[in-house]
Amino acid sequence: MACWDDEDKFAHGANSWAQDPRLTVHELAMLKVMQGTHGGNGRVPPRIQTFGSTFETEYPKWRSNLKSDPKDEGYNESLANVQEYLTLPENPDAEHMRSNNYENKYQDGTWVESDNHSVWGAVDWKWKRIRKVAHPEPGVAYSFEEWKQGKTDGAVVPPRYSRGQKHNYYDVSLQDTFREKGLQPSYDGGSWHIEGMFNEHIVGIAIYYYDVENTTTSRIRFRQEAGLDRMHLEYDQDDHEPLSEIFGTASLRDEAAVQELGSVATP
Repeated sequence: MACWDDEDKFAHGANSWAQDPRLTVHELAMLKVMQGTHGGNGRVPPRIQTFGSTFETEYPKWRSNLKSDPKDEGYNESLANVQEYLTLPENPDAEHMRSNNYENKYQDGTWVESDNHSVWGAVDWKWKRIRKVAHPEPGVAYSFEEWKQGKTDGAVVPPRYSRGQKHNYYDVSLQDTFREKGLQPSYDGGSWHIEGMFNEHIVGIAIYYYDVENTTTSRIRFRQEAGLDRMHLEYDQDDHEPLSEIFGTASLRDEAAVQELGSVATP
């Protein structure tokens, strides 16, 4: 392969490479394949596209009418409403949310003693801990919850080719064949993974258990590379958690852009 003065050409698109007279026919063919990777991101688009996040839990409308100055009329009523709001049960995932030293005072109730305490800040802090993200629906035929519970196996986008008829189940019993021959295979456990290349898709994974005794349930997890940097995303300042939950990513900061697609239990 020829050496290039501008190493960033490929990162910004390989189309400009075709203008270089030093390229051979084989090198042009290789670049044509590389262009399909879209600059390092997989060919698969984001699993769910959204331009913001919505919530099933309604944001308290009375927040805008709160009185923050103890000298204002109605302050005691506002403070009582906020303190009652802070007692609402939180989501199970709220305990993993990060809080600074001042926000910790909302949890132990000492925030009122602060000279610059904010009733609005207390409501916003609690709201993020009780809200429930409303996932975008995959289509009109079924809801996200129905898909999550496995009540449907239909695709949002119809397949290009017919899958054919479903096969009837039958028992192979390979373990009996091994026992008849005196073979006793053993498996000490471990972990493995398969990574898809830029020019291929994983279409099927199979695991065969010849014999299982006194084992915990194992699961196969699926995830894919996601190109989120090119998307226009609507969110409040530094409030990434809702979109992270929708997209199935650890965060929207410096972590690997990997989407968790879900997992299936192996029998």
